[in-house]
Amino acid sequence: MGYRLAVAACFGAILCAAVSGQDAKKRASPEERVITGTVVDQAGMPVNGADIGLQVWRYDRETRLPNGDFASVAQTAADGTFRLVVPEGLDPSLQQGTVWAIAEGQVPQSSTSTLKRHVSHPVKLKLVPAVETIVRVLDIDQRPAPGVRVRVLSQRGRYTIGFPFPPPWREGLTGTTNDRGDAWIEHVLPDAIDGILISRDGMADVRLDPNFFLNRRPAKSGPTFTVILPSTGSILGQFTAEDAGVRLRRKFRVQTRSEEPVLGLTIWGEKEVESDDVGHFRIDGIAAGRVTVPPFLPPQEPWRAMVPLRVAVMPSETLTLRIPLVRGVSVRGQLRKGDTKEGAPDNALTLIYGHSAEDNSSMLEKFELTTDRDGFFTAIVPPGAIQLRLQGSPEGYCNVDWWKPNRKGSYGVGMEVPAGVTSFELAPVDFDRTRELKGRLVDRDGAPLHDWTVYGYPDIPGREPDSVMNSFPGVQSDQDGTFAGTHPMSYPPTAWKVSYREWTTPFEFEDRKFPAQAISQDPLVLRVDVRKADLKDARKNP
Repeated sequence: MGYRLAVAACFGAILCAAVSGQDAKKRASPEERVITGTVVDQAGMPVNGADIGLQVWRYDRETRLPNGDFASVAQTAADGTFRLVVPEGLDPSLQQGTVWAIAEGQVPQSSTSTLKRHVSHPVKLKLVPAVETIVRVLDIDQRPAPGVRVRVLSQRGRYTIGFPFPPPWREGLTGTTNDRGDAWIEHVLPDAIDGILISRDGMADVRLDPNFFLNRRPAKSGPTFTVILPSTGSILGQFTAEDAGVRLRRKFRVQTRSEEPVLGLTIWGEKEVESDDVGHFRIDGIAAGRVTVPPFLPPQEPWRAMVPLRVAVMPSETLTLRIPLVRGVSVRGQLRKGDTKEGAPDNALTLIYGHSAEDNSSMLEKFELTTDRDGFFTAIVPPGAIQLRLQGSPEGYCNVDWWKPNRKGSYGVGMEVPAGVTSFELAPVDFDRTRELKGRLVDRDGAPLHDWTVYGYPDIPGREPDSVMNSFPGVQSDQDGTFAGTHPMSYPPTAWKVSYREWTTPFEFEDRKFPAQAISQDPLVLRVDVRKADLKDARKNP
């Protein structure tokens, strides 16, 4: 089987005092920066007494979604209006703002934009009624598991990705299983759920991620979801170090990659741990599966954790895990323009190391870096494989490592850091010049195709076409079917593919992929063997 990857009132203490509904219509003083807005129900009627919260965050490579406490809170007045005061010291032009609303029997809704736009444009949030949701939890023998806490971590919005719920409200989206193993969860839509955490006393947590819910849909009758807990084992671990100056008491997280027993969907065992002064730690009841330890040592420390490769917790067994803390190697590399050999300043990249680089298993072990004014970057890494995943390039240039022969990395430029050295100079990475390309996408009748994604692929001798990375990036076609992008001059696209996201419901989609034929080169016109009128889109009939 091919799986797809990509009450009410009080919800806990908040950082700032709530603004009452009576104050919702007050005018802001000249010194205040205020976000105003309205909350309505599905029928468009104002919602009185809805809780409102503002998360302030900065979109970067480390923070892709809001996940912190509220910077300001309020409640709606009788006419559904609210007023959120933006705390002093925040620069609206530099930060993102997510405004949340929740009310009795409703699903939390949010609006995300720049803080500056929220201050200047009133926010309107439309709440959606929650649907009764029951999560049944069974043990490995498929018997009811009572006393288990089930918490919904995130839900998808309509036609969009999932957002994690604000921490102050998470208790309101938590239920505990009864003697039948059933937990009732409020404030959710079953179709929208894409993250759940299952907790048991004395045991490690089990997390169900978005990929799980892309492949496990709500049941039509009975419990909404039935989760069978995986087999578990234990870990008896210790940090070791040859250097007496290494601190062995550490706080860290251990994960295991396990499988749901019936369908084989990936689920995760997780446990936050603190070792003792001599580095010992123990974890009981963690899901059987391969072990990973996400990075926990600060980047500026000279020590790196050498987590053994390919170790796993076996059912009903105890894994002995020794993790040496070794002195890392200080590496330096440079990104530069290939034709002039000039360094590329302020260029973002991800340096992947450890398990992730060695096995191409994830991008869990990584450093987010930025080059200096001469294009250089530095990091301290353990000996072994690393990969450089470049997040950008100088204007008019792009990374061409994907199409070079004998490339080593799956995520980026693969390199090897030797053992037995304290520092190491990496080979420079050169960018290639790019060329702009414009075209038009049409259906079999010549009608323009809007909101499609266009990819172009170069011809690489000795490589299967399906294994070649696209050199013309996925760009969207506009209303008249036109699209524009760039490609490296060394690897022009010669074959084309397109995709269309077909929304069957507000929360379910299918990415339909098609070959595209170039029926004209100058101007470039790509034709897809479909009829525009036959395409489905739930957004047209909400």
